[in-house]
Amino acid sequence: MLALAGVLGLSVAIAQVPSIPIIGNHLAPDLMLVIPNGVPNAQSQFCQWNCITNVYGYYKNGTGTQNQTYNTPANTSLVHWGNASAIANLYLYLPSAPLDGAQNCYLSIGGVTAMTLYAGLTAQTLNNAITAMTANTRYCYLYSVSNTAWDRID
Repeated sequence: MLALAGVLGLSVAIAQVPSIPIIGNHLAPDLMLVIPNGVPNAQSQFCQWNCITNVYGYYKNGTGTQNQTYNTPANTSLVHWGNASAIANLYLYLPSAPLDGAQNCYLSIGGVTAMTLYAGLTAQTLNNAITAMTANTRYCYLYSVSNTAWDRID
């Protein structure tokens, strides 16, 4: 090709083309762009998905026990008990450090006869707390940072 260019009187410059860098995954999670007030600016930050939603985990207890205490961990959006018959007594704690808009849902296949639901911290308010769970019925709570309150939404 160069010989043909030389014969035709064309000058050819050969530039070195840098290789495209390959970035390995290294188990790094995806980062989401945080855009304050919907307008990107120089102060925009990146955050992992759980930092934005606080809800990507799932917990399933295959059977449940007759007297059970469960502390909902951070980053758990659904807690599911697969019990065939009703759980007699359940003491359930919502997450202690939720982010704004965190939604936590609870479901029991066999239901719960008596239940005590607690906000994660005593400084948090719990509105419309359930005292039992009907079989195969989902119950969800949404957290508001500005109100420091968990509100039942489902």
